[in-house]
Amino acid sequence: MIKCVKCGKELEPQENQNYVFCPKCGTKNEIGEKQPISEEDTKQVIQENKTEQDSIKKETDESSKNAFKVGLLAFVMKYLRFVIAAAIIITTIPIILIYANTGKGALNTGELKIDFDSNSLIGENFEDVKLRLTSAGFKSIELISAGLNESSDTVEGSVKNVSISGNTTFKKGEIFKNDDIVRITFYSKQYPEGLLEEKDGIIVSHSETSKIVDGIKITFGYFDVTGKNYKDVKTRFEALGFTNFELSKTEKTWLESALSTYDSGDVKTVTINGEEYFKSDSVYPKDAKIHITYYE
Repeated sequence: MIKCVKCGKELEPQENQNYVFCPKCGTKNEIGEKQPISEEDTKQVIQENKTEQDSIKKETDESSKNAFKVGLLAFVMKYLRFVIAAAIIITTIPIILIYANTGKGALNTGELKIDFDSNSLIGENFEDVKLRLTSAGFKSIELISAGLNESSDTVEGSVKNVSISGNTTFKKGEIFKNDDIVRITFYSKQYPEGLLEEKDGIIVSHSETSKIVDGIKITFGYFDVTGKNYKDVKTRFEALGFTNFELSKTEKTWLESALSTYDSGDVKTVTINGEEYFKSDSVYPKDAKIHITYYE
């Protein structure tokens, strides 16, 4: 297919023809002769080239956008795992620390975990030890003077031992209740032997403030001594001035054994002259019988 060199009409030469006449304008067109490019053809070629370039540019832009999206997604996926790992670590570390600090997870209400042992308190000044125990959260702290010989080299006010709920060999990390009775026994020439108490910031003999003219005023109730070690309970009554004691052993019931409610030596009941549910500030005769029943 060729075009007429004069009018541009499309011509179809036959095979082996050297020339062909244009039926429109009669011009003789040599076969193989260089065809002139018309203005219309030029515009068409330019338009086709522009269209092709636009198409290539569009494809390039789309490829660039897709490449950017793919690259961004790859970047996010690469570092997302680190972000997730960091979030997990940040979330779990406090839980791990809480578990480690308590030894069994979060403490129950009223429980305390001590950061010292009994041996670390022995020999320290009793007032410093009392402050330390108060700061730890204990609410019931009693002071007991063990007395001190004039010729003794033991330091005045130094702690002989400390008991928490009757336990004198407690270890760092053990858990107690904040209302457990803490008893600090210390050497002293200044204070008489026995249980002491503070009145208006002054430490005095407990017996001096608890004895009544015709009897003894107790400063604790029935529920303050049940479940405690019987030796510590007896010592509390002795410090008030009572001297008539009766101690009895009893076996645990099957339910108490199953629940492990009490340990050996823990008090089951206490009666004063047969009265079981005595109250603080009650007054009893000096010779009242203190009957303490405890578990074997």
